[in-house]
Amino acid sequence: MTLELETTRKKKNYSLQTLEDVHGEVLDGYNFTQEEPHTNPFVRCSNLTLRNCNLKNCDWPKDFIVEEDSCFIGHFQKEIKYTDIEFKCSSGETITERKEKATETKID
Repeated sequence: MTLELETTRKKKNYSLQTLEDVHGEVLDGYNFTQEEPHTNPFVRCSNLTLRNCNLKNCDWPKDFIVEEDSCFIGHFQKEIKYTDIEFKCSSGETITERKEKATETKID
């Protein structure tokens, strides 16, 4: 029988942040989404179990137990495309407005 230490942390959203100095806990329902693929948001952490977590663009230490069937796992590259749209005013002046569209491509 394995005794799991369920964390009592109140904060569960570590999106675009790091989790520091946590050891031997079960983290259930946490968000660790990172902007860049293959980012390790776990600083000085060891022996964690991740369950029902969002691990988008995350890497983690080898001693972690990641319940892959319950976690969202994937690495995505973000690309931003810009389109300029021109408008003609009644005065004859042209105004250009730049629109931005972000897309993500799964890389692994």
